Amino acid sequence: MSTNSQQLAILESYEKEKLYRVFRRYDALYNLLETLDNSKIIFEDKDQLVKKINEDISECKEKKKGLWSIIQKKYALPSDLRTIKLSILTGEIVKATPNSSKEV
Repeated sequence: MSTNSQQLAILESYEKEKLYRVFRRYDALYNLLETLDNSKIIFEDKDQLVKKINEDISECKEKKKGLWSIIQKKYALPSDLRTIKLSILTGEIVKATPNSSKEV
């Protein structure tokens, strides 16, 4: 993270790991869904699989929201997530600058 950013918090390792797992699962499911949608491969239960993946993506979103809610309360973070940046690798949360990109 940038040294000129105002540090708001550093997540504990277990918090970082939980978020990392949810983010990774979401990304994997989303990529799988994209692959299936763009694939010309047809198989019998494709529609059921796509439905299940979409349900799992929704679960991941809810888990992420729940984890963020706990983290926001614990570290007294702003409710507007656009005002902060998280490094999922270091667990560092900083105040976002106008030109900063989100590292989540």
